[in-house]
Amino acid sequence: MYSCRHGGGAAALLLLLAFGAAGCSNSAPSGTAGTSLGVSQPKAQAGGGLPCEPASVAAVAVVQAGVTASALSALSPPPLAVVADNGTGDVAFFHSGHTPASNAALFTGSYQTVPDDASLQSCDTLLADRPAAQPFITATIAAAVTDGMASSAASLRANLSGIEIGDNPLAPGSLVVVLVVAGAPQGTTGGITVDGPNSSIIAILNQATTAVTGISEGTW
Repeated sequence: MYSCRHGGGAAALLLLLAFGAAGCSNSAPSGTAGTSLGVSQPKAQAGGGLPCEPASVAAVAVVQAGVTASALSALSPPPLAVVADNGTGDVAFFHSGHTPASNAALFTGSYQTVPDDASLQSCDTLLADRPAAQPFITATIAAAVTDGMASSAASLRANLSGIEIGDNPLAPGSLVVVLVVAGAPQGTTGGITVDGPNSSIIAILNQATTAVTGISEGTW
């Protein structure tokens, strides 16, 4: 979807200072653009601003039965989130290229990459220019509100700094939707608002029905 991602706080401020107020997308809240760690080199973006290109959403691995939350949290780095999916089981999510060196005792098989869905790629960090993405975004937001991750759909949408949608490599016909939630403002530097670390809401859903089969809050 876009190559300026995976960050917040001080990293966002550095990007704003380096690239100016245009940012990666006109729809992204000021001060919430991420870094480009672990993604491919950007291509030119029409209309100026920070260039962007499709990049992997995340890496996933199926957690073996009986593995405890404490064992997962002890990994370096720990998972961004663990989603209990109705069909696949517990699925651990990591940033692509930032997975633990050893996983044989905790996961079934190796890490697999969640690529951006080609039909849903956009330089708009909130995918506002992709009508096909909206049912998946709406379903994820509704599930997050139902599960108590946000007080309302409107409040959650107001705090989003990015949305990523990718093809779930663990199940055909399944998508991964990541809602990147901006951290709370920590103050200002040079008149620019500095946000705290971003968090995430990660969902797995059926592409044909938009039914959410698993969802969890996590870091980002």
